[in-house]
Amino acid sequence: MLPGPRHFSILRMQKKHKKGLDSRVDGNPSCRVCAQKKTHQALFQGKYGIGLRQAFEQLLERTRPAFHQQRNFERAKTLALSGLLCLGRQTVTGMLTTSGQQFQDWSANYRVFEQERIDVPTLFSAVIAGVIDALPEGAPIVGAIDDTLVRKKGRRIAGTSWRRAPLGPSFTNNFIWASRFLQLSLAMPESTDRPSPARMIPFDLR
Repeated sequence: MLPGPRHFSILRMQKKHKKGLDSRVDGNPSCRVCAQKKTHQALFQGKYGIGLRQAFEQLLERTRPAFHQQRNFERAKTLALSGLLCLGRQTVTGMLTTSGQQFQDWSANYRVFEQERIDVPTLFSAVIAGVIDALPEGAPIVGAIDDTLVRKKGRRIAGTSWRRAPLGPSFTNNFIWASRFLQLSLAMPESTDRPSPARMIPFDLR
């Protein structure tokens, strides 16, 4: 990717600032380089509010009642944070690799998702509470439902059957062996004073 004009202008400004060719004094708020440096430092130190990781960890702490054991919660928390940085398919293996656990025993992390070690309704109740808290008082709560098909190969998997392929041609019906899921989401609008786009936050999957 070739650098653009803005890239060269920033480089020229940094060179002028470094060589002292700029008449403004170092540390002066009127200097664009100093102002950008102070802004980046303030953002890094959290002076303009909490960062993405701190906000995500606060949301995860609200889901603590959904886990019966603290160790399962810590493992799920690590996997959730790794999911933000995981490249490719966000599988358990991929998230473990992202967190640097690819050479450790994986069995404990896989067992987190077995034998109902996670109370799913309690888990998603924290998401619902977070969306409601973010909305202004008196704002309407808008929800949406969407369904999706997940292809499966095993004939003994619970909930699987022959279903019509939604991406098939219009002149014929194609069938696939798949499971059907319903996703429920809550809308978080950018503005409640005027019509604006909204971000859908999933809170249930059945």
